[in-house]
Amino acid sequence: MKKILFIGAGSMAEALMQGWIKQKVFTPQEIYVTNRSDKERLHFLHETYGVHCVFDHAIFQQADLIILAMKPKDAIAAMCDLKPKLTAHTAVLSILAGIAIDTITEFLGSRPVARVMPNTSATIGMSASGIAFNNEV
Repeated sequence: MKKILFIGAGSMAEALMQGWIKQKVFTPQEIYVTNRSDKERLHFLHETYGVHCVFDHAIFQQADLIILAMKPKDAIAAMCDLKPKLTAHTAVLSILAGIAIDTITEFLGSRPVARVMPNTSATIGMSASGIAFNNEV
């Protein structure tokens, strides 16, 4: 079983979760989500989609994929906090507007990084998304 961890629980994270679960790309048991402070939002996502809410940082080292889904203004601080919690093999997918792959690599170290710009049509599996990868992918 894969472990997909969303860092951030806003509308784009929800759109991806909803679409992936509906399209059977991932099961709710494979999806984990955390955010900085909104426990009510995490509870909503758990009740609505059956995904795991994360309060213990042990899952960070077990994740196969980390999805950066926080607000771009919070990205640098979040990545500084995140880096020591990741293993060297953990891949990162960024859905952050305006944060370059080079910036992600600068703060999270050399690892596979993909950057994608989905839209909320992801909820129905119909998102038109631009995607870019670093050389580690």
